[in-house]
Amino acid sequence: MTLLEVIATTVSDARAAERGGADRLELITAIGEGGLTPSIGLIESVVEAVRISVNMIVRPHGRSFVLRCRRFRRHVARCAGYCPDACQCDRHRHADFG
Repeated sequence: MTLLEVIATTVSDARAAERGGADRLELITAIGEGGLTPSIGLIESVVEAVRISVNMIVRPHGRSFVLRCRRFRRHVARCAGYCPDACQCDRHRHADFG
């Protein structure tokens, strides 16, 4: 089965993607930097606004996609506040660690 995943940076993007037939979203900020972890406010707003699955990128800076272990653990702990199970809370919220 083919799934259509669409990048969204705003609630408006997310709604448009859902209306356009997206199966799930990749929620990011700072698209010009390759995507950064969105704020909890944006995550909550998007999850409330759509009924499709929402993934979020876990990337605290735009320098690279490489994090030192300690920095990665701190960022994952912060993201766990967005999503209590750290990776999957329900069908709407996922953290993308890949």
